[in-house]
Amino acid sequence: MNNQTNTSGYLRLDIYSPYDVDMGNSNFDWESFKSRIDKGPKPIKDLIFAPETAQFLQETSGNFNLSEDQSRELARIIRDTLLATVPVGDTVKEIGTRLQLEPKIAEAVSDSIISGLLIQVKDIIGLVQEERSGHGFSGKQSPSLHEQNLGNVVDLRNRK
Repeated sequence: MNNQTNTSGYLRLDIYSPYDVDMGNSNFDWESFKSRIDKGPKPIKDLIFAPETAQFLQETSGNFNLSEDQSRELARIIRDTLLATVPVGDTVKEIGTRLQLEPKIAEAVSDSIISGLLIQVKDIIGLVQEERSGHGFSGKQSPSLHEQNLGNVVDLRNRK
């Protein structure tokens, strides 16, 4: 039996699950994680806990021939992205660095994840990340209210 199946013969999805990936890690800060989950929007929580998320990451890992350790790290990156710890715009860099992949492969993995998984909650991730850091889904700094094009609205605040 390979190391990706459990004793009952079922495929282990825990290494691919953004929630379960650190279940056996005594150094993981579960209190902080639980707090961030509790404060998060329901669609983000649903995606973190969904078996389909783990299955998608398993397929992605297989498509890119990722090792078990790389697959675990990919699940952590997705968790961190969903919880707004890693900006979506940094996923290519994070995947390349943390999975030790060449830039073109890291970009392909990131594109696959964004288009196949994160797109479901794109707007929500953007809002959560913007709220936390000022960066939305694009990963670019959001303009301040004064820098935004307000269209045909006249800003009377600075008039004398």
